[in-house]
Amino acid sequence: DEARSPAESFAGLKDENISYFINLTAREGIEDVLFGDRNLAVNGKAAKAEFLTLTNGMDLSLTREIHDGNGLVAMADGSVQHFSGALKNGSFLQQAGPVAHTNVLLIP
Repeated sequence: DEARSPAESFAGLKDENISYFINLTAREGIEDVLFGDRNLAVNGKAAKAEFLTLTNGMDLSLTREIHDGNGLVAMADGSVQHFSGALKNGSFLQQAGPVAHTNVLLIP
């Protein structure tokens, strides 16, 4: 992520140094996303640096800002998944159908 620079120390860490979102409600032992590339768009608009609560009906996609519209997510099972394009109803966060719990992302 060429738009971000490393922090000089942990004490100096800011949003501008972080390139990944984190799922604050990921569950161990479930096919939940732990974290992924920050270039998310929600319903066609780039996601802002904020807490984002995902709900049914939200369409997630990737901006072309980094990785030319592609992205990676780390899963709770230890795997890493590649994704690109539109993610209807946040499919990578709710692979088993309807949301069984609320997913809250922290986006830098």
